[in-house]
Amino acid sequence: MNPASSQLIETTRVLLNAAKSAGMAVKEVTTEDIFELVTTLSWGVDRFGDDEQAARRRVAIATVSIFRET
Repeated sequence: MNPASSQLIETTRVLLNAAKSAGMAVKEVTTEDIFELVTTLSWGVDRFGDDEQAARRRVAIATVSIFRET
């Protein structure tokens, strides 16, 4: 894995663990799940030429079962 990906994964791990500790993310999701989801979402946003509003909607739909509002 390249250094940029490794750094992204580590930062994601820190943020996800903080969200889990605060009760804002489900316990079952892994850092790797998030990384793969972000990769997939970025492809979709690019592929379909989403504007900011469409991209935000796509992310909200994709993460609805991961993150909770407090």
